[in-house]
Amino acid sequence: MDERLALITESRLRYLESLVTAAAKRPGSSFKLAGSMESDLSDEELERALAALKKDGARHSEAKAGKL
Repeated sequence: MDERLALITESRLRYLESLVTAAAKRPGSSFKLAGSMESDLSDEELERALAALKKDGARHSEAKAGKL
């Protein structure tokens, strides 16, 4: 297996390791996606609506970045 080399500081490595350790200790969450929301849209309509929101969000982000 070929892996790319990434140079990071020791403190950043310790931080990332602590995040992984904390995540492993965390109990499973009760998050439920399927069936957690109701909509009158079909799957296709929902996919189109989500794609439109994503496109609009990207356009908004680009406009905001252009003002910087």
